[in-house]
Amino acid sequence: MRKAALLFFVLVLFGGGLFAEGAWLGVNIQAVSKPAGILVTNVVSGSPAARGGLRPGDVIVEVDGETLENDEEGVLATFRKKLAERNPGDETVFTVLRKVRKLALFVNGREVPAEDPEAAWRRELDEAGDGDAVELKAVVKAERVKVTVVLGERPKGKGISPNWQGDVPFAGLAEGDDSYRKLAEALIAEAGIGTQFRDQMARLARCHESPDAFRKRLMMGVHTNPFSLEDTARAVRDMLSEAAAGDRPLSGVLGVLAGMNWYGVPPASAPLKTGLDPKAHVERITSLLKEAARHLDRAFAALSDEEIAFVRKNRAALGEALVNHIYLHIDPDKKRFENNMKIIETAARVNFAELLAAERALAPLADRAYLEGLKKDLLAAYGDDASKAVVAQFDSPFGPIVIGGTGHTWYRDTAGAVIIDLGGPDFYTCNAGSGAAFRPVYKRSKDGREQKDRPLRLPIGVVLELGGDDAYESTRGWEQGSGSLGCGLLVDLEGDDEYVSIRWGQAASFLGSAALVDFGGDDTYRGREFCQAAAVFGLSALLDMGGNDRYEGDEFCQSLAGAGGASLLYDAAGDDSYYCKGSYPTNYGDPGIFDAWAQGAALGFRGIASGGIAVLLDGAGKDRYEAGNFSQGGGYYFGFGMMFDRGRKGDYYMGSRYAQGFSAHTAVGAFIDEGGDDHYGTRQGVAQGLAWDESVSLFADDAGNDVYEGGSGFSQGASAHNGFCIFADRGGGDDVYLYKAGQGRAGGNDYHGGTSFSLFIEEGGNDRYTAPKSADNLIRIFPEYGVFADLPAPVSRMLAEGLWKDLVKVEKRK
Repeated sequence: MRKAALLFFVLVLFGGGLFAEGAWLGVNIQAVSKPAGILVTNVVSGSPAARGGLRPGDVIVEVDGETLENDEEGVLATFRKKLAERNPGDETVFTVLRKVRKLALFVNGREVPAEDPEAAWRRELDEAGDGDAVELKAVVKAERVKVTVVLGERPKGKGISPNWQGDVPFAGLAEGDDSYRKLAEALIAEAGIGTQFRDQMARLARCHESPDAFRKRLMMGVHTNPFSLEDTARAVRDMLSEAAAGDRPLSGVLGVLAGMNWYGVPPASAPLKTGLDPKAHVERITSLLKEAARHLDRAFAALSDEEIAFVRKNRAALGEALVNHIYLHIDPDKKRFENNMKIIETAARVNFAELLAAERALAPLADRAYLEGLKKDLLAAYGDDASKAVVAQFDSPFGPIVIGGTGHTWYRDTAGAVIIDLGGPDFYTCNAGSGAAFRPVYKRSKDGREQKDRPLRLPIGVVLELGGDDAYESTRGWEQGSGSLGCGLLVDLEGDDEYVSIRWGQAASFLGSAALVDFGGDDTYRGREFCQAAAVFGLSALLDMGGNDRYEGDEFCQSLAGAGGASLLYDAAGDDSYYCKGSYPTNYGDPGIFDAWAQGAALGFRGIASGGIAVLLDGAGKDRYEAGNFSQGGGYYFGFGMMFDRGRKGDYYMGSRYAQGFSAHTAVGAFIDEGGDDHYGTRQGVAQGLAWDESVSLFADDAGNDVYEGGSGFSQGASAHNGFCIFADRGGGDDVYLYKAGQGRAGGNDYHGGTSFSLFIEEGGNDRYTAPKSADNLIRIFPEYGVFADLPAPVSRMLAEGLWKDLVKVEKRK
């Protein structure tokens, strides 16, 4: 109870209620310098901006006749301030520079001004001499256009109660270590920036004035109380570790995920009995399927059959849009954009608590003791027949329940809703324990023949693989323990297994629930996109309980939580390898750099739907992690991503841009490594603790002699645009920082005005820095406001004995 209470302590700490709504325009924007103004990158469909006639590509240069600042620095802040001064219903005139295509008259290569180019062309043609060139050409010119917009009210959030700060499912409070907060408060007072810091905290709180239907309360809690992030992240890690280490790992972690996502914690189903005959086992399994089906029915009760059919038909296109553009709102395929928006609106009416409860209803099938007892019972019951490809088959309301033998069996498309395989090196090319396909159900006719009964509205699929080195290979989506508009579970008891998917596989969910549990062996997981615990509007859990495993993906893999998603990749032990990149060049245009969105990444659909909660947790071993941009514990657009490595051996981390404890555009990220002599690197920069644009991040390494390579910039405790970041190396080891730009830096802040806050702390050891302003036994406070603190002792002792005071140097703004 202490850990559970600590986890939700943050959500009652910073109460205060909601702020005034303010006026809403409905655009995505960025500052430009030539000309100085605000570029409209997207106009939200149905917004005041759309009704008034603003267009993507417009550059706003005046608001009600008042010009914006004449350089890029401060343009965004000025624009936002002008909007903040207005109220819903106010009529506002925006002067924009708009590119328009027009005909122009050219005579001998020189443009001739003309009000009517076509008439002027005819006149010039009549007067032209031999060899004169008289041409009409299409030209693009920027014209000043006035656009009148009646500002509206910001859309109300759905599904989030007005008193979300106090709406907690756990009783009681617990206190964590607050020494970092106390040190920060002392340094803030020393520098005389208390007013600025309080203003920054108020700015973060205002980000949640109108949360959408998918905003996670846990994210809001730590985002509005940043000093609680570390205690919260450690509580998440400890609770998941404890649950996964128990006798019933899947049931346990699903209970923790339910609490983290504010679903309430459904009661765990009782462990299943063994020592039964096959028929009794099938009856008990069928009862679990029925229980899961009841939860699924409640989860989708607000959706019509037509809406479910629409999602089923168009769900793949949303994934394609993410792969193609990342940002749904810039999709050039307007029909696909409209369909995706309809899916998102439909998803807002799904009961996600019931979706998780459906998966937890099946969780007793993933108890190791039950699986071992089930195998023993079935082998004893079938004797010599156990070597057949199919030992027995039973009917159920969800499709056949198939019991396979100990030989080499190929399970194809016709495999049942439930497969129980007794062993052998098997090959699965069917749905492999997934609930996604619109699968017909068959029943026996009076003469014993199978007849098609009806298609399942919300399918359920289960595989219990009880032995052998197995291969799971999929050329279709939502297979291998995945779920979309349904519920899937794949459990593999033992063996060195191989999982191969193209897209949406290996515990992937889209408006569904998914779980894959592998209890042992040196396993390989390969996928391209949305694989290995990827969740969008759903729940995904991949648990690998042992062995030296390899995870390979291209993008959106290895615990990715998209909008409305909750994802967990848990690997208990072994020397593991995680790799995700290689197919999709970054949208930033840097040659040789790839996007990833992986390894504990939570991605929201910017301007549309808040990101989910993603966790990658590795329990032990000497591990290697490599990924492209946006990976290794971070969030984007109201997402909350976490990455934990609990091993005490030296690990290797390689990112690209936004890696190892990152957050961007109003999000939260956390990264914690518990021990070992670790190596942190980046192919580019922007790594090892950074927060960009109203975001909050944590990077922590608890022990070891570590090497940090920060790359080109914005790394190792960096924040900007009202960001908040803590970097903490607690181990007391002799660490090396290969990063000339310097640690603990903050700014700029031209997006919104105000300030940012970075706190870099290195506790103990003889450390080496390549940055000229970083050194052992020094506290330096930078403008806007960053803090570098290399301390000779732990923070608690520095505070208790007042040792920090003699180390402080405050830099003034030049």
